[in-house]
Amino acid sequence: PFSGTFSGTYLLLCCITALLAERPKLDRIHNIDAAKKYFAGSQARVQVIGADNRTIVNTCGIDSYLNYLSIATNMTQVMVLETKENESEKITYLKVHELHYK
Repeated sequence: PFSGTFSGTYLLLCCITALLAERPKLDRIHNIDAAKKYFAGSQARVQVIGADNRTIVNTCGIDSYLNYLSIATNMTQVMVLETKENESEKITYLKVHELHYK
């Protein structure tokens, strides 16, 4: 059995995966609080980067982004490109790239 510890980023990815899981939307919405605990409150920012890794597609607060993820219907994966944390190891900035169904 695994006896180590998981990093905050790994656990965050697990929460994001749960938000994108193919479940009823209400179940996905209930997973938002689990993801929020990794962030430094509602002032945490998310930046979505395009396929070219340069274009900024969107910048928003974490509350808006997690709500968006919970109801997204054509997204397959979120790749975390960068995180910044405060002294309490809570994420203040998250840069992601999203993969969508075609």
